[in-house]
Amino acid sequence: MVSRYKGLKKAVSSAFLFLFIVTFYSSAAIRCVWTGVDKIVAVGDLHGNYDGFVKILKSTDLIDEELNWIGGNTHLVQLGDIMDRGDGAKNIFDLLIELEKQAETAGGYIHVLIGNHEEINILGLAFGFSGYVTVGQFISFIPENYKKKMEKDIRKEFEKQKTNSASQESGLQEALHKFWMNTMTESIPQEFYQENFMDEYGKWLLSKNAVIKINNIIFTHGGINKKFSEWKLVDINETLRRELSFLSRGISINRTIAYQPDSPLWFRDFAQGEKNGLKEDLEYVLNNLNADTMVIGHTVIDKANFSEEDLRHFDGKVWAIDTGISEAYWGELSALIIKDGKFQLWGEFN
Repeated sequence: MVSRYKGLKKAVSSAFLFLFIVTFYSSAAIRCVWTGVDKIVAVGDLHGNYDGFVKILKSTDLIDEELNWIGGNTHLVQLGDIMDRGDGAKNIFDLLIELEKQAETAGGYIHVLIGNHEEINILGLAFGFSGYVTVGQFISFIPENYKKKMEKDIRKEFEKQKTNSASQESGLQEALHKFWMNTMTESIPQEFYQENFMDEYGKWLLSKNAVIKINNIIFTHGGINKKFSEWKLVDINETLRRELSFLSRGISINRTIAYQPDSPLWFRDFAQGEKNGLKEDLEYVLNNLNADTMVIGHTVIDKANFSEEDLRHFDGKVWAIDTGISEAYWGELSALIIKDGKFQLWGEFN
């Protein structure tokens, strides 16, 4: 009976998702170009560092102590890779979803771009990469009733000790962590994770862009190569969303962008700076996009002690702002503030 119910639920869910996809892509295109924006704050790869992200938003005068939007008409751009390597992706998503509404009311905007780590989670591939899905992230995205059921016996054993000491709580948390570290490698728990993640947050991510243009600046996770610079931005975004939507449900579709090494989610070449000799390529790309500058993440700076110049390439035509915000790297908090056409790096480094 249980398996029949799960099969029926999955079939109904698939039918609804198919209807969502058809309706979604028959509607007007999602906006990806803005002009006349006075102030932009761009933040690179977070990889689960919720506390660090909150500190960045407070330090750049975008939220107050109660985590409410005070940024007015500022546009916040998060360049993707909220997920993996750290535990706090769900909390970051929840905060951004709330701030989206508040910023819009104030005349501002929250842009959450799809990164390659969002892509592999949408496609159910994240568990194939060692160290990507942490225990904390896994627990946060599984259904609460399933979590309680699986932890029931362990919690009962600790309750028998009938003490409220700190050591008992520490022992319980250690036992639960060990249990989930072993359990999350199994296929059924991974299915619960994937289904719940897609129901709660995957659909929201599938309404986001991979590439946007604000004023004369391109923002994307990895970078735009010569091939994709010949595409319209709206076509890049709609194609990726369509491919991810179908592939996430096991529906076969030809991949032109999704999980492709040269896609805007994975391309790295411009993050290496002038040493790759790509000045002419960059000029070609920016000319095609009618842009002056590209802001990217994805490729973490290779040292903890760096300056603004280490992130500024090709005479300021590329800013590569993945400073290793995640504690899995350097924990270097940073944001690129663009006001009245001037670029300034804020950060807790050096």
